[in-house]
Amino acid sequence: DVFIIGFGPAGQQAADRLSKQADDRLLVLELNPHNAAVAGRRGIAVQVGDATQREVLEHAHIHHASVIILTLPDPKVSRTVIHHCRFLAPHAAIIVRARYHVLRWELQLAGAIEVVDEEQEVGTRLAKEARKKLHEMTPEGGDD
Repeated sequence: DVFIIGFGPAGQQAADRLSKQADDRLLVLELNPHNAAVAGRRGIAVQVGDATQREVLEHAHIHHASVIILTLPDPKVSRTVIHHCRFLAPHAAIIVRARYHVLRWELQLAGAIEVVDEEQEVGTRLAKEARKKLHEMTPEGGDD
């Protein structure tokens, strides 16, 4: 099973990208009832609750998780959830969002297998877009 903890824009993008591969195995755990309703309208199993509470994770059957995606923006909250998930689902791959590069190692030390660093991703995307524009501006056959 794939758990997405946090169903804001990042969680929704992750669900969209996973829908073909794991649609019937997705479960969203979300504190915000509005975001939970969005998941429900998309046909994704959803539970409303605070993932920092171990009992909420137990009730969601996190121990069945093979992959856990944390999209929470607060690193302190993410660390708490990682610790609970590592305890309750020790074999799960925990993939976490980090807003800032400096937080990457902190989240890995907490138990995340993979950390998606927003600053690095944005830099990579900016360079990709710049390369595209440069390519568009280069005259064809221009070996000057």
